Amino acid sequence: MPRIADGILSFKLSTKGAVWIRGPKRAGKSTTAERFANSCRFMLDDDSEEQNILLARISPSAFLEGEPPLLIDEWQTMPFIWNQIRMEVDRRDKFGQFILTGSIQPDSEEMQKLHSGIGRISEMLMRPMTLYESGEQRLRIHREDLARREAVAVRMPGRYPRLCVLHCQRRMARGSPPIGSRRPAVHHELL
Repeated sequence: MPRIADGILSFKLSTKGAVWIRGPKRAGKSTTAERFANSCRFMLDDDSEEQNILLARISPSAFLEGEPPLLIDEWQTMPFIWNQIRMEVDRRDKFGQFILTGSIQPDSEEMQKLHSGIGRISEMLMRPMTLYESGEQRLRIHREDLARREAVAVRMPGRYPRLCVLHCQRRMARGSPPIGSRRPAVHHELL
């Protein structure tokens, strides 16, 4: 499913050597990045995680081989690779070489050891899918009204002719499991 982030990622890959997509878990970072990547390294894959980390430590340049852009999913499991990516971007002198994804930023002590990446690695914040992206909304709903739980009458395409406030709140929080998994104690009827 196309995302608003697709256009942003495409632009960033055409202007920088690497892009770091960060954001909450289940926002679609890996899925979006995979659509753009020509080769991938999945750091949380039990079959290859230890092998990948060992290769990256022994021969970082060999770890970074692959048809660009190379996706390194959950790169923060081995933050030491960041500086090698920066050096590889300089060496290759081409845009769109690497895509890094991760929902957790390495701790501040570890980040202080790393080069800033300025001019080489562009950051991209990705949020969960919007109602517009999923085709569930065509009109604008103001978050402030939802937060105050004010009555919002919304004409929805498809199977929801009208939508209750709590339903909108659940849809907005769906990419965030701790919030999206909570069930409100009070049930409001459809408007």
